[in-house]
Amino acid sequence: NALQFLGEKNSPNIRFVAEPGNSELWIDTTTVPDTLGFASAVLTAQYPEASLIVTANEKGEAYDDVQIVYKRISENPDSPYNPDDLTDALDPNRKNGWVEYDPGQSYAEAQATFKSTDGYDIANTAFYVTATERGDMFNNIPVQMTMSDTQTEAVKVVFDTKTNQLRVSLNSSMVNAPPTTDQGDSAWYPQITANDVIAAINNADLGFTSQLSYSQDTSAMYDLSQPTDPSNNLLPYEPLTDATGSLYPVAYNDGTGTFEYMGLKVNQFTEIANTKETGGHLGGTVTVWMTDQEIVDDAGNVTVRQPNANDVAVLLNNDQVVGRMFNTRTYSSDPESGMGLIDFVKDGPIVTSGGLVEKGAITVHLVTDANGIVQTTAKDLATWWDLQDPETVDNISVSIVRPAGAVWDECNDPYGNGLLAPTIARGECDEWIINDIQFVGWNDNIEQQHLVLTKAKGTMTSDNGINASYDLIAKQNGPEFNGYTIVYADDSSVTGLYADNYVEGTENNPCDDPEYTGLEKDDAGNLITPQTTSTKGMRLELDSNLKTITIHLRAGITTAYDIEQLIENDPQTKNIFEVLQHGDGTGVVSMQDDTLLTKDGALPAGELNGAKLLFGEDASDYFLIFKSLDYGSDQFVDVQAITSSGTTTFALKDKNGNTAEKVYGQDVEALINGVQAVGDGLNVSLNTSTLSLDMTLSEAAGTNTEYTTSFSITGGGATYQIGSDVVSNQQITLGIQSVNTVKLGGASGKMYQLRSGQDASLTGDTNKAFRIVEESILAITSTRGRLGTMQKATFETNINVLNDTLEAITEAESQIRDTDFAEETANLTRAQILVQSNISTLGIANQIPNYMLGLLSR
Repeated sequence: NALQFLGEKNSPNIRFVAEPGNSELWIDTTTVPDTLGFASAVLTAQYPEASLIVTANEKGEAYDDVQIVYKRISENPDSPYNPDDLTDALDPNRKNGWVEYDPGQSYAEAQATFKSTDGYDIANTAFYVTATERGDMFNNIPVQMTMSDTQTEAVKVVFDTKTNQLRVSLNSSMVNAPPTTDQGDSAWYPQITANDVIAAINNADLGFTSQLSYSQDTSAMYDLSQPTDPSNNLLPYEPLTDATGSLYPVAYNDGTGTFEYMGLKVNQFTEIANTKETGGHLGGTVTVWMTDQEIVDDAGNVTVRQPNANDVAVLLNNDQVVGRMFNTRTYSSDPESGMGLIDFVKDGPIVTSGGLVEKGAITVHLVTDANGIVQTTAKDLATWWDLQDPETVDNISVSIVRPAGAVWDECNDPYGNGLLAPTIARGECDEWIINDIQFVGWNDNIEQQHLVLTKAKGTMTSDNGINASYDLIAKQNGPEFNGYTIVYADDSSVTGLYADNYVEGTENNPCDDPEYTGLEKDDAGNLITPQTTSTKGMRLELDSNLKTITIHLRAGITTAYDIEQLIENDPQTKNIFEVLQHGDGTGVVSMQDDTLLTKDGALPAGELNGAKLLFGEDASDYFLIFKSLDYGSDQFVDVQAITSSGTTTFALKDKNGNTAEKVYGQDVEALINGVQAVGDGLNVSLNTSTLSLDMTLSEAAGTNTEYTTSFSITGGGATYQIGSDVVSNQQITLGIQSVNTVKLGGASGKMYQLRSGQDASLTGDTNKAFRIVEESILAITSTRGRLGTMQKATFETNINVLNDTLEAITEAESQIRDTDFAEETANLTRAQILVQSNISTLGIANQIPNYMLGLLSR
C-alpha cells in the first residue's frame, strides 16, 4: 500500500480520514485551511533614514510575491531624463511621481552601471536590460562586456546558451578611439556609446530589450557623511561644491557616455549587470516612478531635491490601486526617519512574503463500510487521483511505490492492492494524533524526513542604512535557534566600542589554561582574556528561555562591526551565532532597530533538496529520465546540462546509452492481417481492398514489441460503391460507432450517467460529469472528422470523376441520335465502292510489268 506523492515546493499536506459509511472517494480543502498572515517587505536602504516597510492591508497569499521597483524620471520635458514614452510626468497631478501596477508575472531585469578603474561612475552610460517574456526563464543571467580586435561591427551581442550569459563585444578600435595619423590629432575614430550598445541589444532579438536608465549617483551631488540640520526637510545632506564653490549640476543620462575608462581587455569578460531573481514573481510588479523636485526659496534660488523614502511612502499610500493593497511606512517613528535619499541602483527591488504562513491540508475521505473499516486500496486511490482536475489536487501526482527491482506488469501486478489507513486518530487520552503526509526534502536520515534542517537567520534592518544592517545566523542547523531577537540598551557605563573590552593579560591570567591556546596575546606576550567586562566597551546578556540577546552599547557610537565582534567573541554567543554584514559595518546602529527575528531553522516542506525518487525504474538516486508527453517521430526531448562555469557535472544519454542532448520519439510499427500499417505516434491506419481501419493503441500495447491481438468487426456502418464495376476493390466499407447515451462517452463514463440520480449527475459529481461531456464531444468530433474526410477525399472525388464520365457518354449518345442513317449508309456504300475500285486499279497496275516481260520473252 506504499504511495509516493510528488508536488511543487510548499505543497499542502495530505490527510486521510475514515468516516463510517462513506461510499465514494472525495477530497476537501476546508477542513484544514491555510494559515494566513500579512504579507510584507522590508527595504534595507543604502543610505541612512531611507529604509521602508511595506505591509499588506489584508491577510492572505494574494499579496505575496509582489516585486516593488524604484525608478526615476524628470518632470522637465526638455530633458533627456524624460523619455518619450513617459510624458505623463508632465501631468501636474503627477509632478512628484506616480505608481504603476502590473499584475502579471514580472519580467527579469538588470541595470548595467559602469565605473572607471579608479572607482568613479562613468557618466551617461547606465541602461536597463529587460527580458521580452514574463517569468523566471531569464533569471540569473549575467550581462558580460568585452573587447574584440577581430570583429568588424562596432557592437556584437550574442546569447551563450551553454553558460546562460548575454555577451556584449565591443570593437576595440572604437573603444579607446586613438587619433588617426593621416588626419591629425583632432580626428578620432567614432567612439562606441551606451546608445550604440542599447541599439545592438534591441536589434539582436535575443530575448532582451534595452533602454536608458535614468538613475543617478547620489554621491555625485551630496556629501552623504554630512547630514544637515534635522529641521531642514529639503536637503537631508550637505550639497557638494566644486573648487569655485558652485553646486554640482544635476546631470541627466543621455546615453552618450563611452567606455574607454572601464579598463576593458580583449577577450576578457567583465560582468556589468545580472538579472538575479527579478523575473517570475507571481504577485506582479509595482513600479514607483519618482521625480526630482525643484525648490525655490524666498530669494528665488532654485535647489533640486532628490526623492527620499518619505516620497516613496506618500506615492504608494496615495495610489488608488496599490494604496488599497499595501500600507507603506518609514522604518522608524523618529521624525528624521524617511529623509534619506533613495539609491536607484541598489535599493531594491524588494519582494513581499508572509501572506501565506502555512499551507493547509488536502483531506482525502476514504471509502469505508458501515463500521468505518477502510475499503480503499492504494491502487484505487492512485487510479482515482489521476482522474482529478489538477487544480483540485494542487498539481500533485501520486504513484504506487514498488520494491526495488520490481517489474511492472499491467496484467499481473500485485502492488497497490493493500488497504490504506487514516492519518489521524484518537490517542489513549482522547487526544488527536496527526501524521499527515508531508512533502519533504531529500534527507537520508529517515528519522528526520519530516523536516529539512537549516541554519536559522534573522535580519537587522537599520534606520541608519546598509552599513549598520546585518544578519544574525545560527552556527548549527535546527529549529531550536528560531525566535531569537536582539535588543539594544543604551548604557552610559560602557564606552560602546568593542575594542575597549580587551584587558591586559597577566602572568596569572586564568586564560593560560590549555583550552585557551591560540588566543591573541598582548605586547608582553600574555594571553588576552576573552571575558567581557561591565565597566569598559560593551557587554551582552543571553536569555535562552526568552530567546533574547540584550546588547549594552552607547547610542551614536556603537557600529554594526562592534556588534559583530561582541557576538562572535562573547562566551555566551560565540559558539551559537555569527554575524554577516550587509555593508561594511561602519554604520552606527540606531536604538530603534528591532526587526531581527531568527527563523527558518527548519524550512517548510519541500524547500530544500527536492524529492528523492523512491524505487524508480532506474533503481538509482542519482539520475532522472525525461520523457515526452506524447508518442511519435515529431516528439522530442531536448536537455542541456549547464553550470555557472560552463562545464557539465553529469552525462546526458539516450535510452541506448549513447551521449545525446536531443532525441526524437518513434512512430508505432504494426502488421494488420499481414499488411504493414501506417503509424503516427500510437495511431495506426490501414487502407486495402478488403479493410480500411484507423485505431489508437494503448501505451502498454504500442510500446510492447511482442504485443499481438485479434478482433472482429461485427456490425455497424455500410458498404459504398465507388467504382463502375461491382467488385470488391471498387467498394468501400465505413463503420460508424453508436452515439446513443449508453455507448457515447469515454474512460470516465457514459452520457446516461449524467441523468438525475446517476453517479455523474450535476448534483452528484460535477467533475466527473464534465469529463464525460468532454470525452463525448471528443468522440463525436472524431466521428464527424472521419465521415468528413471520407466524404471529401473519397465520395466527392468519385462523384466528380463519374460526373465527367457521364458527360462524355451523354455527348457521344447525342451525336449518335442526331445522325441521318440513309445519308450515312449511302456515304458508307460510296466509300466502300471507291475503296474497292482503287484496290482493283492498283492490282491492274501491278500486273503491267508482267505483261511487258511476257511480250519481250516472245
